[in-house]
Amino acid sequence: MNRIETFIERQTMSQRWGGVSSVVLRFGLGVGFLSAVADRLGLWGTFGQPNVEWGNFSRFLEYTQLLNWFVPAELIPPLGVIATSAEILLGLLLLAGWHTRVAALLSGFLLITFGAAMTLALGVKAPLNFAVLTGVGGALLLANRKNFPFSVDELQSASKCLGRKEAPIMKTVMTDAKPILMLVILLTSTLTITSTLVAQEASQPQETITQLTSTDLAECSGKEALMYTVDFPPGFSSPVHRHNAHVSVYVLEGSVVMQVKGGKEVTLTPGQTFYEGPNDVHVVSRNASRTKPAKFLVSMVKDKGAPLVILEK
Repeated sequence: MNRIETFIERQTMSQRWGGVSSVVLRFGLGVGFLSAVADRLGLWGTFGQPNVEWGNFSRFLEYTQLLNWFVPAELIPPLGVIATSAEILLGLLLLAGWHTRVAALLSGFLLITFGAAMTLALGVKAPLNFAVLTGVGGALLLANRKNFPFSVDELQSASKCLGRKEAPIMKTVMTDAKPILMLVILLTSTLTITSTLVAQEASQPQETITQLTSTDLAECSGKEALMYTVDFPPGFSSPVHRHNAHVSVYVLEGSVVMQVKGGKEVTLTPGQTFYEGPNDVHVVSRNASRTKPAKFLVSMVKDKGAPLVILEK
């Protein structure tokens, strides 16, 4: 008899803690998705503030391009919008506990996709730093739960158990409303993100390039030497690009952050220099300050007639 009671007690405790863990997993995954979206929409603050990863949607798209280097550049904005819309939809479903099992499985798939992209672009340590595998495991564990306490799913299940009968027309409306409501949420999220992106792009100040000299190099046929200044407004960040040229940078005012692909990110102050070779991809080029402008001098040797900047695809 004692064994039976002990077994029942353990089962009861297991169910109780299983219910608590499912709530924690739901809220952890849901809030995690929505917090990341809030960051890229600037709701957590501007870039450079503590714990702000992106600060605006443009910087998130740069990160998306970095991870998905194999995707054509023109597909990066739609990809960023789709990923963000999926995170909003899954985050809301998990918090509400509606279609929780499906939302958990899709969350696991989404996190696996993120982890694979991070591994291919940044190496195996990147997804480990962000505990992507932990999120995947938590999502799959949540999907295997039989019930979901404190959720819409639980309320619907309780209603069925009580044997409440709905009128045929009401049942039809409720059944048809589910996919429509999910579509409305997805479309609303997409439109919100797109309008935010357009507004940010329209309001974001641009860099100013002032050419000083341009000289043909007689000793190097087809080559020219250029010298120009670049003014970065506060908080400005240029997209990933390359020059296909020998480039030397000398900081005149403020401070700038520079990094080429495969190199370390460095912060330069007045009097410091930076070199970029013809084969380098300039992945980071931004003003280190959100409140003060920056200015630097550029000396470049390139093919005559070639563009100054080539956006990386």
